[in-house]
Amino acid sequence: MKRLLLVLAVLVAGYAPTATAQESESVLSALTSGSASGNFLLRGEGVDAETVDDPGLALTLRTQLGYRTASFNGWSLYSEFEAVSAVLGDDSYNNAGAGDLNNGVRDRPVIADPQGAEINQGWLRYEQDKVRATIGRQEIVLTDSRFVGNVGWRQNHQSYDAARVDVMPSDGISATYAYIREAHRITGQDVTMGSHIAEGRAELGDIGRLTAFAFLLDYPNAPAASRSTFGARLDVNRALNDDLNATAEISYAMQQDAFDNPNAIDASYMMAGLGIGKGVSKVGVRFESLSGSPEDGAFVTPLATLHKFNGWADVFLATPSDGLVDLQVSLAHRFKETSVTLIGHDFSATDGDRHHGREIDLVVGHPLPGGQQLGIKLAYYMADETGADVTKAWIWTRLAF
Repeated sequence: MKRLLLVLAVLVAGYAPTATAQESESVLSALTSGSASGNFLLRGEGVDAETVDDPGLALTLRTQLGYRTASFNGWSLYSEFEAVSAVLGDDSYNNAGAGDLNNGVRDRPVIADPQGAEINQGWLRYEQDKVRATIGRQEIVLTDSRFVGNVGWRQNHQSYDAARVDVMPSDGISATYAYIREAHRITGQDVTMGSHIAEGRAELGDIGRLTAFAFLLDYPNAPAASRSTFGARLDVNRALNDDLNATAEISYAMQQDAFDNPNAIDASYMMAGLGIGKGVSKVGVRFESLSGSPEDGAFVTPLATLHKFNGWADVFLATPSDGLVDLQVSLAHRFKETSVTLIGHDFSATDGDRHHGREIDLVVGHPLPGGQQLGIKLAYYMADETGADVTKAWIWTRLAF
């Protein structure tokens, strides 16, 4: 990554002396006539875990300020500052921070929002016709973020030092490739990588969208985590009549050990979902399976936005050794401007007949004047044969420009 940035710097330096006054003025205009963005998220979070005597309580503020230059001959720059602060202090929760960011609290549940400030994104982009290339620190979200995401739910987003290329060779066909040099996790940990991720997408007319993907994750400093994942996904969205709309999704992937992983991994992922919508209401069912066994290891998605999947109580951020089957039913409805979603989960193992537990999730969202948003979210996990009960609650307000 440093070598690539050095080459770009040399090219720019070599070009500057020969630039005409008009071109220099255009560059200056591009730098000064860009667009600014901001995001302020104030959130209260409470966690009651059966295994810990006292609850975890946090009130945190995320501040994000960004600026993107206008384009000059297809080139543009973007920089984004991100800061997380504990408004009332961080003595009443375990922030799970890495290194000096850790608050040292051990007698409270985890709320993974350590305090800190950083450049969350800082990249150089070239975009022209059907090609876009981005190099530098950036957030990467592919498809539904099941395999690669920015963990946008947490206050400190996940970003990557990466070189990325997106191509759109024809209508309905697109592809993405990225080489990841380092991942910056939500805990403040910087993870060295040498990973390749790729995704190709094809619009199939009335059938839907087909996506094929390959993720080759290499962790030089933690080879046991290195693995390769290959799979595909089909999304369908179709109107049944004037009132009803149906959506369907299906995905399958295989995962094996890769690079210098000393362990033999042979795991699989399966997902199928169906939704029926009428007006402002929608019901859905979804089946998701991540295999796991002592002999073949467990299917994992370490770069995913994990909070989005397998229950908001975050009990299954890591796949159990005997695997995970998540059968869920959802109901969503909008009352004027207020949206409500209720989800029920049933969790069991893929290897053996162990029943992990059940969970109920609820989220309510409502817009406020001036572009502000208000949200309330609840998650209640009821353990059966594994783990312990967990209750989580959030209330937040967000202002963006």
